[in-house]
Amino acid sequence: MEENVGAKIKKLRLSLNKRLKDVAADTGLSISFLSQVERGVNAISLYSLERVAEALGVNTAYFLDKPAAPDDRLMRSYQRSYLYADGPLIYQRLDHPSPEYQLCPIEVSVLPFDPKRPSQVLPHEGEEFVYVLEGVLTVILGDRSYELNPGDAMHYLSSVPHDWRNYSGRTVRLLSVNTPPIADGELGRSPRDK
Repeated sequence: MEENVGAKIKKLRLSLNKRLKDVAADTGLSISFLSQVERGVNAISLYSLERVAEALGVNTAYFLDKPAAPDDRLMRSYQRSYLYADGPLIYQRLDHPSPEYQLCPIEVSVLPFDPKRPSQVLPHEGEEFVYVLEGVLTVILGDRSYELNPGDAMHYLSSVPHDWRNYSGRTVRLLSVNTPPIADGELGRSPRDK
């Protein structure tokens, strides 16, 4: 049976003789939240996972990716892995991670906006290309807001503070292509955090 992300975090943390208190201090995450993640009670966002990975001296891919064969360029639908970020966003990998690739294609489902969720419009390294498959996506980019309908696309530098919102009552699906790839631990540097 495959280990979940929380179990992998705990296993690595213990092998490094680190306490939850140490990881909490290094990441800014609470001890109780980290404990819940390790026990599989709570999901962890990609952004938080990247901070945990950094604190434990590995990249994010250590917790998420199964190694693909070197010549494995084809991703079958049944091979896709789901990465639960936080409440409003669900990520699905569309490729096998490889250090050879610079792009990270993902399908994202954006659940309806929750006004109780704190706004976190943050910058990070790289670029993002977004193509809306279904629904209406609101992209907050710097001090502007854009509404993207199915078939609309947007390309921007991730260094500009940004966030994705779904103000409709149904799930929005989009294709996002990012650099650098998640294997470099940078895709998680997004405003999608607990």
